[in-house]
Amino acid sequence: MSSAPPRPNFFVIGAGKAGTTSLCELLAAHGDVFVSEPKEPGFFTLPEQRKRGLPWYQSLFEGAETYTAIGEGSTTYSITGVYPEVVDLLADYSPDARIIYILREPWSRLESLWMQWRSMGRGVPRSFTKAVRTDPSFIDSSLYWKQVSAYRRRFDDGRILVLFLEDLRSRPTATLRRCYEFLAVDSSFVPPDIDRPRNAWVGKREDRLPLELMRRIPGYAFVRDSLVPAGVRQRFKGKFTRQLTERPQWDPATREWVRSQIRDDVAQVLEYAGKPADFWSL
Repeated sequence: MSSAPPRPNFFVIGAGKAGTTSLCELLAAHGDVFVSEPKEPGFFTLPEQRKRGLPWYQSLFEGAETYTAIGEGSTTYSITGVYPEVVDLLADYSPDARIIYILREPWSRLESLWMQWRSMGRGVPRSFTKAVRTDPSFIDSSLYWKQVSAYRRRFDDGRILVLFLEDLRSRPTATLRRCYEFLAVDSSFVPPDIDRPRNAWVGKREDRLPLELMRRIPGYAFVRDSLVPAGVRQRFKGKFTRQLTERPQWDPATREWVRSQIRDDVAQVLEYAGKPADFWSL
C-alpha cells in the first residue's frame, strides 16, 4: 500500500503581482525545494478548489518525498479580509509550516493587479479607479501588516519571512539566500538564470464584451472546458479577446483615498521588516 504524498511545509502567500511567480520559480530551481504544479492551487481560499477535495490537493505533492522544502504559492492566502478562514485552515493543516510573504510598492502593484485580473476575465470593472474603490480585494491585499498580523496569530515570527520585490530585483542572490536559509536548504545555490525577467505583462489580452458576458453564466467554464476542444478555443481566442493596451490611470481623489486606507498599515509592516519608513513613497 503506497503512502500518502507529503504535506507542504512552506507557503508563499503573496502578495498578488509582487513577484510570487518569479520567486516560486527561482525556489523550485533548487534541488531540495519542491513547488507544486500548478504553483497557485488556492485550496484554502477558493471554493471551487476546495470542492476538489483534500486528496486532489495532496496529489499536487506526489513525488516530493525526498525534498527538504515542499510548498506552493497562492496569492489569495494574503487577502484575509476576503478569506478570513484561510489562516486557521492552513495552520490546522500544516501547523509547522513556514510562511513567505513578498511585498511590492502598493501603487504599481495595484496597477499590475488590475491589468492581470482584466486579462484573466475576473470580471473587475473596466475603470481602474472604480475597481480599486469597489472590489475589496484591492485594498485588503494592500494591507500588508494586516495580513502579517493574521498569520502571527498562528505562526511565530521565526516562521514568517517578509521579502520585497524591489530587493528580489536589485539583489536577487542575497534575497534568495535568505529564502534558502529560511527553508533550511543549501543557501549557496544560485539559479543559473537568476536575472532573467519572469511573468512579464507584455502580451496580455482582455475579454471582448460577448466573452465577458458569457463568463458570467453559471457553469460557463465547465461547459467550455468539457465540450470545446482546446484547439478550437485557441483559434477563436483572437475573435473574443483583444490586446490589453490600456494602462491604469489614477485620479487624485482615488489616490488620496487609497493612501488614507493603507498609510498606517504600510508604516507598520516596513518597521516589522526592518525597512526605513521612506522605503516606499506614499
